[in-house]
Amino acid sequence: MQVLKSKKKSTFKQLLYCGSLFCLGPLVVVGCSQTRVIKSKRSPVFDLIRQLRASESEKRIEAAQKLGELGPSAKQAIPTLRSSLEDPSVEVRKASLRALMMMGERGVPSWLRGLDDKSSDVRKMIEDKLDEGGDEMVTSVSKVLQSPIEEERRLAVRALGHMSKRSPKAIPVLGRAVLDSEVDVRQEAAETLGKIGSKSSPAVPQLVKGLQQNRDWWKVRKAIIEALGSIGSGAAEAIPSLVEMMQDKDDDVRKAALSAIRNIGPSAVQALSDALPASTWWAKAEILKMLDTFGVKAKAALPALIALLSDNDADVRRRAAIIIGKFGTEGSSAAPALQKILFDQKAPQVLWIVAMESLMKIGPDGNAVLRKALDSNDWWLPKAISEAFGQSGADTALEAIPTLEYALQHKRWEVRWTVALVAGRMKAKAAPLIPALLKALRDKETRVQVQAALSLGEMGKAAKSAITPLQSIRNAGGLERQAAIKKALEKLEGAQ
Repeated sequence: MQVLKSKKKSTFKQLLYCGSLFCLGPLVVVGCSQTRVIKSKRSPVFDLIRQLRASESEKRIEAAQKLGELGPSAKQAIPTLRSSLEDPSVEVRKASLRALMMMGERGVPSWLRGLDDKSSDVRKMIEDKLDEGGDEMVTSVSKVLQSPIEEERRLAVRALGHMSKRSPKAIPVLGRAVLDSEVDVRQEAAETLGKIGSKSSPAVPQLVKGLQQNRDWWKVRKAIIEALGSIGSGAAEAIPSLVEMMQDKDDDVRKAALSAIRNIGPSAVQALSDALPASTWWAKAEILKMLDTFGVKAKAALPALIALLSDNDADVRRRAAIIIGKFGTEGSSAAPALQKILFDQKAPQVLWIVAMESLMKIGPDGNAVLRKALDSNDWWLPKAISEAFGQSGADTALEAIPTLEYALQHKRWEVRWTVALVAGRMKAKAAPLIPALLKALRDKETRVQVQAALSLGEMGKAAKSAITPLQSIRNAGGLERQAAIKKALEKLEGAQ
């Protein structure tokens, strides 16, 4: 390059010439009157960035390592290092991740991308980094949720889910992510909270709000509902919203809502009870199934269940009657409604039997209805009760003892015989019936005598008091009765 002396040039030309020298790149002009040409000083970062594109993987690894050593001062390299996370070489990707991890908060959104890496070694690097960070790392990752890039926010949610095992501060942040502007981020946040389980309870308010904000996204609703279910009893405040979701247009959402309510437990009873009157047939049936699993803990639903005993659907009435029976004496207020079913000859047999069984379980009020039915002048009613007694077994409620004792004196032998049979099935539970069964040994119907003796023999040690009375009549009466008494004594004496 030829450099002209400044004295032979006009001032304007000198300026033009100096400007052209400034554009020459590596050459710099210092002082136009006495021109000198020197090399510019290039930052090593630019050379290392160029080296990240080298064809040899060893050079790319070396460049990433050196950039990591420079730390935040090499922040210009972040975009290129992020691109290197797509490198075919696992070692290059690992070196690039290490470098990004040395770039401070600016590098966090980029190295989080390693969570999606196909290599378990790369993913393990990220997880180890997250584990080392504590609450400070939660704060850094939380800032990524402000990123305009959806993918970065989604990965931040995943990272927070991992850190939640050690830092509860991650939970509220995940709760806020449930309300993110992008559907994929919201779904990821809900699924993450679901995986965390009961510890996610601080996020329940955001999860409930998310149900209302995702009317057009059934997968997000389902993920939120499943998260609430995994939280369990700590999500009790979500029950009204979950009951509403039982009427959702999507079948998977409805099923998820049922499962979540079941997991939350008996604290859902009142909300379920309140929802029954306006529910569809399907929802009524599912609510009743759930209340059935709660057993006596569902007693707060008794008023609603009594109302359902008049429902148009026989299966709904049957399920309601079954649940009422599980309340025992606490379900006594249902006696009038159950009586209405019992005295209805047109009631489906399966419903009729369930109503009678429930009356047997609910104590004095139920027994009063059954006695009234046994004394009924309707020819079919005592016979039907006798047949229903015949289906009873070991699970016959102790509350039914007064009715069974009364029925052992019924004017129809079929009723007396059936009750004696049931006493044998109840075994030791039927011990209060021993006096009535001993009396039945003198019944005018031989079949009742025989069954009474056999049933006493089934009671084992509980019927010890019956041994002496049986011994005193073992040789009296007909041969059938004698044989039955002998058999009963053998069992009772062997059991003592």
